[in-house]
Amino acid sequence: MNDDKPFIEAILADPQDEAPRLIYADWLEERGDPRGEFLRIEVALANLDRGDARRPGLRGLRGRFQQLGGEIDQEWRALVDRSRIEGCVQFDFECPKQWEQLQRTADPLARFCETCQLHVYHCSSVQQAQRHAARGHCVAVETSLVRKKGDLKPSDFYGYSRRSREGEAMMTLGIVLPPAPTYHVGDRVEVRQGKHRGREGTVEEVRMSLLRATVRIDGEPAPIEVDFDELSYVFRRERRR
Repeated sequence: MNDDKPFIEAILADPQDEAPRLIYADWLEERGDPRGEFLRIEVALANLDRGDARRPGLRGLRGRFQQLGGEIDQEWRALVDRSRIEGCVQFDFECPKQWEQLQRTADPLARFCETCQLHVYHCSSVQQAQRHAARGHCVAVETSLVRKKGDLKPSDFYGYSRRSREGEAMMTLGIVLPPAPTYHVGDRVEVRQGKHRGREGTVEEVRMSLLRATVRIDGEPAPIEVDFDELSYVFRRERRR
């Protein structure tokens, strides 16, 4: 066996079964791969009882978990993550589902909830989750992060209007606000920062999970990746739903 695809498939087939995770961890550790230790700690933390919250060494364990997470590819972390969903309108922001229960998509950082008929985006930082929240997106903040109480509030998801499943518009202080910028292939945009500042181009690809677009700048031979916050529409038209 010279690749880890069978291990990943076994984990995804039953995310709550920890045996495939530990077998995969053994295989990785035999090869000196730090993902093995990461998986082993993930399983240990998932099995903690409430009474273990002050167990000696727990802070160090969580710290090591976060450290390893910063050294490992985000898309792999998203594959094996078991984080809760935040920002769900259907369940008053407390969704009973978790990331591992959602339908996978072509984007490893985005999954689809068949109950709400919405995409959920896997976030590697609270700041990234807050940016998604401002667009009314449901998020799953990965479990390796050390969270603070109130770092992502229900009010964060009311920054822009969003329609519920019944078609009712979400509002902030009684005012229906315009949607946040959502780019599509073919949109004409202007770059607001960097060496291409002020230049116009056409969107060729959109990575909604990362809030980034690939833009072909007029007259340039190669496209560039640009953050949504560094773009603006050249002209506005009714957005597709």
